[in-house]
Amino acid sequence: MRELQNSIERAVILCDDETIEGRHLSLSDDGPVGPGRREGASDDLATVPGAQPSPLTQLDLTDTMTAVVSRVTAVVERLKLEEALREALSDKKRAAEALHVSYKTLLKKQREHGIGS
Repeated sequence: MRELQNSIERAVILCDDETIEGRHLSLSDDGPVGPGRREGASDDLATVPGAQPSPLTQLDLTDTMTAVVSRVTAVVERLKLEEALREALSDKKRAAEALHVSYKTLLKKQREHGIGS
């Protein structure tokens, strides 16, 4: 979880506008923005047939960095939980193992995000 938070904080710092893109989070094949990285490179999925826009493009980057990181972390946590549960066919024990968290933590996060029962 700390690694995710650090990645998001870094993306907020590196982002020049109000949209965090894959390149800010090291999600693209080109790697992260940084020294020697071309800032203008686009990770826009609009040119890929059938691709869905990243949920990161919908983030509200207004407010303090702490508030932004908190909102982004909540969004990413929810997406990751949903993905793990889907891949584990709703088997909570397997989903917890895949996420490297305890079963109890998985249940707590599900309640926090209003996911399933």
